[in-house]
Amino acid sequence: MALGGTLFRVAFLALVAAPALTGCSAGPSKFCLDDSGACVQQRLARLDAMQEDPQRQWIAQTPSTEEYASGVRQFAYRSTRGQLTCSQLSAGIAETAQARRVLAPSKVKDISAERVGQIIALSDDINRELKVERKKRCSG
Repeated sequence: MALGGTLFRVAFLALVAAPALTGCSAGPSKFCLDDSGACVQQRLARLDAMQEDPQRQWIAQTPSTEEYASGVRQFAYRSTRGQLTCSQLSAGIAETAQARRVLAPSKVKDISAERVGQIIALSDDINRELKVERKKRCSG
């Protein structure tokens, strides 16, 4: 794995394994949010699968609140932005903006307000990065 890939995984792990979580939320959505090794590995496996999907089919799927809260989709947009089509970049911009509304602290269970704030900040950062990428490569 390249150094950039290693640094990306370290940054991802630092956020997804934050101890600000309270208990596993692997309920109906089957998306685990706690900082246990199993949950972190689940999120890393999901991120790897998203990055390796050449069709980026995950972009067309509507994420659950838990999936937004995990940060996986946000990191997938960040790590693949150079390969995304203009329409996929636009979808990512819309989705990362939506994350702010979906992740209102009162709507997310089993995660601390601090964690929600971190994920919202991450979503905002990635939203800006996607806009820059779209401006560089896409007309309109």
